[in-house]
Amino acid sequence: MIILCTDGEANTGLGALDRKNQSATDFYQQAGELAKQKGIIINVITIKGGGCRVDILSKLAELTGGKVTRVNPQKLGKDFSKALDEELMASNVTIKLKLPNIMKFRNEDTEFLSFDQSLFEKAIGNATRSTELTFEYELKSPNELQNKSIDLDNLKEVPFQLQVYYTSTRGDEILRVFSHIQETASNLDEASIGANFKLMAARAAHVTSTRAEVGDLLQAKAINKKWDNFLKDTAKRVNEGNEEIQRYFKNYTKANKKLIKAINKTSRET
Repeated sequence: MIILCTDGEANTGLGALDRKNQSATDFYQQAGELAKQKGIIINVITIKGGGCRVDILSKLAELTGGKVTRVNPQKLGKDFSKALDEELMASNVTIKLKLPNIMKFRNEDTEFLSFDQSLFEKAIGNATRSTELTFEYELKSPNELQNKSIDLDNLKEVPFQLQVYYTSTRGDEILRVFSHIQETASNLDEASIGANFKLMAARAAHVTSTRAEVGDLLQAKAINKKWDNFLKDTAKRVNEGNEEIQRYFKNYTKANKKLIKAINKTSRET
């Protein structure tokens, strides 16, 4: 594991960052790819108020299964301890997630999709106990379904399958397969009762941040608005009596306001 701690923008050497210096961006991409191949996790810790380029440095964590943490200097020791707790569980991890052919993934890079966007396949490198991936999917359009002879009105369940290929910490190469049959719901309210609000909030933050990182700020805010409306108008409402979900919603609201504030700040700077 490597912990990269920075209190400002890299300004010298191979990793010197300059908004006009593409070679520096390539350097961090290559460093992350190399660490990923070697089974090394890179955690990035930055100091609040510093001017470091998190948009570029975050690639190191993203590629290697690490995390980016912005801290108050007075809490630096605590966050170092958290980073050290991220024990490597598997390396060379590749996942394949299969949807039924009437569905397709949404808000994913097309480079990872095949079989009419019904199969997601990606090499994610390292994994720890806290590694979490989220996905969205939707029904294909009527034009895409016209040759599939599916009676959607009487569709009671749909199958999913996840395949995980990885190398264990002992060096064994392993394949695990998880299959699941999901019952369908007749409406959105029904499907949202007892839903995993924490996971949906994580998805909203992930897809918003991903779009913002590539500079698509308008799309990031549009996607975030759709998620925010659903979580407020449906998920929170139909789970009014669920104290855990209501608590998650309060935490989500605070975190999402900070995320949108950061995106708006970036919009003004650009």
